Amino acid sequence: MRFRSALIPLLVGVFSVYAAIPSRVTGEDLQATFENGKAALEEGRAAEAVKIFSRLISASPQADLYYYRGMAYSAQDKQGSALKDFNEAVTLDSNQSSFFVARGVSLLRIEQYQDAADDFTIAANLDPSNIKAVVFRARAMLGLHHAERALDDVDLALRHSPQSARLYRLRGDIQSASGKYKEAVESYDRAIQLNPNYAGAYNNRGCALAILGKAKEGLADLLTALSTASSGSITDEARSGGPDSPR
Repeated sequence: MRFRSALIPLLVGVFSVYAAIPSRVTGEDLQATFENGKAALEEGRAAEAVKIFSRLISASPQADLYYYRGMAYSAQDKQGSALKDFNEAVTLDSNQSSFFVARGVSLLRIEQYQDAADDFTIAANLDPSNIKAVVFRARAMLGLHHAERALDDVDLALRHSPQSARLYRLRGDIQSASGKYKEAVESYDRAIQLNPNYAGAYNNRGCALAILGKAKEGLADLLTALSTASSGSITDEARSGGPDSPR
C-alpha cells in the first residue's frame, strides 16, 4: 500500500508536467493562422486581424507579419501604431516596395507629405512597375504644393493605366489646385467618359465650371453628382481599374 500511495502522486506529477507542455505548432498551423489573418483584414475585420498577427509576431517576429498588422492598424485609422509596425517591417526587410508604399500611405493620412513622398520614391526605385507608388507620390506632391511634379507622376501612371477614370479625376484635381480650371474640366470630361457614374468627377467638374463662369453647367454637374451618389450607382472606386490602394 505504501508503494501504491507513493506511486499515485508521482504519476499525477508526470501527467501535470506533460499537460503543461504546449502541443507542437506545425508549419501548416502557422500558415493557416496567417491566412486567417489576411482574410480578416480583407473582409474588414481589422481588430481581429490585429489580434491574429500579434499572436504570430509573438511566436516569430517577421517583416511580413509587422506589415500586415500595420495594415490592420491603418484600416482602423490608428496611424501611430501602423507606422511603428511599418518601421519594424522596413527594418527587417528594406527591399520590399510594398512596405514603403504602406508606410507612405500612413504618413500621407497624417499629412506628413515630404516623408510620404520620400517613401513612395524609394518604393518606385525598388520596383519601377509599382505604379501605386507613383500615384501616391502625386498625392504627396499635391500636398506639398508641387503641382507640376504631381502632374508628371499622374501622366506616368496614365501611360500604364490609360483607362483609369480615377487617375483622370486626380489629374483634374491637381490642375484645379494650380488654377488651371480649363485643363481640369478636360481631365474630368475624360474621367466621366470612362465612368459615367463617377460622382466625384461630376462634383469637381461642376466646381471648376462654376469658377470659369459657367454656372448653369456647373450646377447641372453638381446635381448629377448628388443624384449619382445617392442612387448607389457603381463608383470609380469599384470600377476604374486605377491603382489607389497599398495593396
